[in-house]
Amino acid sequence: SSGINAEWPLRPGASINNTAKRFDKDKEKPTISSDYSDKQRRKVDNLMARMEKPINIPDRAKEWKPADPREFVRNVMGSSAGAGSGEFHVYRAIRKRTMQREEYLNGQKGKTAVQVEFNERVAANKEKEDAKTAKKRLKRQRQ
Repeated sequence: SSGINAEWPLRPGASINNTAKRFDKDKEKPTISSDYSDKQRRKVDNLMARMEKPINIPDRAKEWKPADPREFVRNVMGSSAGAGSGEFHVYRAIRKRTMQREEYLNGQKGKTAVQVEFNERVAANKEKEDAKTAKKRLKRQRQ
């Protein structure tokens, strides 16, 4: 015996597939550009190819809002003498949260001020346009 089992494979009808996958050299791989517009076009083409598939449009992400401040923080010595080695880190973390909260609140104030100013400008522009339109309407009616 030469070491090859003639009865292998044991399953009837089974065969050994030792042919390697061959790629056609005539067939070239499609060149995929990494340009943003090409990526977007491919995404749209994929969506249009499968029109019956429902699309999941996620809701707008909620704006980050800091946690409410704790009502009472116990035993925080800060960087004063007598504080243990871990106390300063606790103090620093609380201070960081406080600073983030203040920054957020100041940003909200700024946003509302900008929004109010914008609404005032829109109202003023609308009044100007209405006045112009009324004046031109009056001219048309005179003729």
